[in-house]
Amino acid sequence: MGYSSAVLSLIAGGVLALERIRSSPPPRKKISVMGTVNTEVVRGPLAQGWPKAAPYDVIVVNGESKWEPAGLVKQSRTAAGL
Repeated sequence: MGYSSAVLSLIAGGVLALERIRSSPPPRKKISVMGTVNTEVVRGPLAQGWPKAAPYDVIVVNGESKWEPAGLVKQSRTAAGL
């Protein structure tokens, strides 16, 4: 998660990375080692997304999902009609 967020931060104005599990080393440390300054890491359930900072211009799901991420789609700028 940390690496993909760092790479995305090179092409985006800002990145909010949602992490559900504790990892070692923490994603924030991985990202800071890569010199990324426009990335925020938050913890929470992936299915709910992070509505506090919505709407998002782009949402990237990094990995496989067995559920339709309807909650994430609702948080996109396009779905919000903006």
